Amino acid sequence: RYTRFTSPIRRYADVVVHRLLEAALRLDTPQAQSLPGDSTDGLAHVVEKEELSEIAANCNDRKWAAKKAQEECANLYLISYLRRAPQMREPAIVTSLGNFSFTALVPRLSIDAVLDNRDFLPLPLKYVGDKDKRGALEFHFGPAPGGGAGRVMKLSVFSRLFVNVSVDDSKVPAQIKLVPLPPDS
Repeated sequence: RYTRFTSPIRRYADVVVHRLLEAALRLDTPQAQSLPGDSTDGLAHVVEKEELSEIAANCNDRKWAAKKAQEECANLYLISYLRRAPQMREPAIVTSLGNFSFTALVPRLSIDAVLDNRDFLPLPLKYVGDKDKRGALEFHFGPAPGGGAGRVMKLSVFSRLFVNVSVDDSKVPAQIKLVPLPPDS
């Protein structure tokens, strides 16, 4: 016997939970003693504690493996798309700061990536501000086109900037690379 559930295609974990719920609900009924195949020691007739623990661990492992496969598939598709447009200039939003890095979200492409100073050298980058307060990162770009003075871009959380989005084939597997662009570029 099964409890009723909404979809005929359910995860194994859901079926296990439904069986346990049904067994738990039957414990206090007079019919619990007379059901064929049931024992009188609570939920033990449904599954042993150790077996339930193994089932739960396996279900969790499978869930995370499926999630990782889905993320990697989406990333592979995005890399394939980006290879057709070698460099894309996209708006981004800073979501967090580190001492020599920051995380940026590229909404149109659903990319949330850490930009580390080592990935876009030789742009000088420094953290300014007190660590206990909201700080900022300063980028020092070279002279402006036409020989103007160097440009500085100061980023804090929720700052907007433009990044070049490309594929870095030097790494295996290929990775999406974001490089900050100077202001007014």
